[in-house]
Amino acid sequence: MSRPVLRNWCGLCQYPDRKSFLFGTVQAESELEALRELEARWAKISPYPAPSIAPLPGVLAFRDEA
Repeated sequence: MSRPVLRNWCGLCQYPDRKSFLFGTVQAESELEALRELEARWAKISPYPAPSIAPLPGVLAFRDEA
């Protein structure tokens, strides 16, 4: 049995009349699976409705200046 090929995804999010922002990172096999996972994670961290989310391949990372 082969293992699924997972890809890293971020979400390009935007509320109407607001600037877009990035949210992520999740691992998923497809864009649709990534969208579902991003929406589920949003629901876990915020009591507010999710913005529109467009999955983007890639990793959201933070690099400390030190």
